[in-house]
Amino acid sequence: MEFGDVLARRRMVRRHLPDPIDDGVLEAIVAAGRRAPSAGNTQAQSFVVVTDPDGRRRIAELAGEPAFVARGFEPWLSTAPALVVLCTSEDAYRRRYAEPDKGVDPRATWQVPWGWVDAGASMMAILLAAVDAELSAGFPGAHAVPGLA
Repeated sequence: MEFGDVLARRRMVRRHLPDPIDDGVLEAIVAAGRRAPSAGNTQAQSFVVVTDPDGRRRIAELAGEPAFVARGFEPWLSTAPALVVLCTSEDAYRRRYAEPDKGVDPRATWQVPWGWVDAGASMMAILLAAVDAELSAGFPGAHAVPGLA
């Protein structure tokens, strides 16, 4: 698929087919997230792929899906065949920027939350890779989910 087509087809999807996704396809999608830009080349993003129905259901609960369903919407996180949980660490950036080639005091006040910026870049790469694989994709929000640490 041409890149322009990938961009044009990119939509937030809240309904997914229940068909399992090939492991190789999931690996390629996550690899796209790993190739996203990273401040200071910190590479502090990690990705947890969850295909187990109980794990997907628990993540959906932690992310507030029951309240979404209570408002009259269909469940969509728990019913997706795979979830990619994107994680980042502020400590990794503080350690990286304290290294000699950066020389920033790790106690310094940060003007930009680089972990969140890089996580957003990784997320977009994952979303576009899903479209390129002819899959649907969406995200519940750009926030930390209590209990999912």
